[in-house]
Amino acid sequence: VSRLTRSQARLNDKVTSHIEDPSVAALLIAKASQAGERGIQLRISDGTRLGRVDELLSADLTTVVGNLVDNALDAIGFAPDGWVAIQIGQENGHVRVVVRDSGPGVAPELAEEVFEHGFTTKAAADGQRGIGLALIRMVCARRGGRVSVRNDDGAVFTAELPVPTRGAP
Repeated sequence: VSRLTRSQARLNDKVTSHIEDPSVAALLIAKASQAGERGIQLRISDGTRLGRVDELLSADLTTVVGNLVDNALDAIGFAPDGWVAIQIGQENGHVRVVVRDSGPGVAPELAEEVFEHGFTTKAAADGQRGIGLALIRMVCARRGGRVSVRNDDGAVFTAELPVPTRGAP
């Protein structure tokens, strides 16, 4: 218990020292606990930096990050030594979110189809599958951004969301 508590405290410190937006920081801390319950390590990449952002961008980022992490956790399942790595950066007027996982990756022929509403590779016991990636695509597109996926020893999802300039709608 002491080891897990120390590990969680280190992650919390890393998140709060690299992520100034309270909603995104709280989400990452919650997702780390969720991952830990599955025996999966949630990693915050060293290059992660996010200042405070406006309320609407914060809400969009929590949607994007939350759904990407949920999908990564589902892809890994309960695999021993599973991990999810998150990097969030802010530069050139964009926030870039990269979520990597140690799962099986996405079949190349499905790289676009996975973003369609209702598409899923998972069993849909309750009929509520195939929404998360479609929602991410919609959020990114609405902001003039984009989302993509590639494989590199697991899936690598990258979402880019423009940061509104002051005075812009």
